[in-house]
Amino acid sequence: MSPSSRASANISASAPGASPTTPSSRTIRAHLRGSGHRCRARRDRSVRGRIGANKNLIVPRDASNRLLAPTTLIDRAHRKRLIVHGWTFRNENTFLPADFRQGNPASATYLHATGDAPGAYGLFYGLGIDGLFSDPDTAVAARLETFEKGGKR
Repeated sequence: MSPSSRASANISASAPGASPTTPSSRTIRAHLRGSGHRCRARRDRSVRGRIGANKNLIVPRDASNRLLAPTTLIDRAHRKRLIVHGWTFRNENTFLPADFRQGNPASATYLHATGDAPGAYGLFYGLGIDGLFSDPDTAVAARLETFEKGGKR
C-alpha cells in the first residue's frame, strides 16, 4: 500500500484560547471525501480549521524520488474551509525531490548541499498551500515570488 493511500494528515484547530489538551477543544474524525486521506480533526468554532499535511500527500513522489501529479488535497481542504500547512520543507538536497536537487550527485557533500528549495516551495504555493513548516527566509522569499507571478492566494 502506498504512503499516500494509507497516510493520515492531522487537522488541528482549537477553540479560541484553548489548548489541544483542554476539554473545550474536542477531537473529531474527518474525512476529505474522495481523497483517500483519513484525518483527525479538532473543530475550530471561529472561522475554519487547519490541516497539517506531509508534503508527500500533496505532491507524491515515485520510487526514484521524482514528483508525481499533485493530489487534490489542497482543493478539497479549501472547499471544507480548512487552511493547509505542509511539512517539513528544508533547503538541503536530501530533503528535496530529485526534480529540485542541485549539484554533483557524485560529490560527498551532495545530499547536504542546498538545492532549488525556492522552486520546490513555489510549486506548493502555486498549488494554493496556505503555509508551510520550513527554513523561514527561503519560504518567505519563494512565497513572495510565487504571488508576484500570479500564484493562488
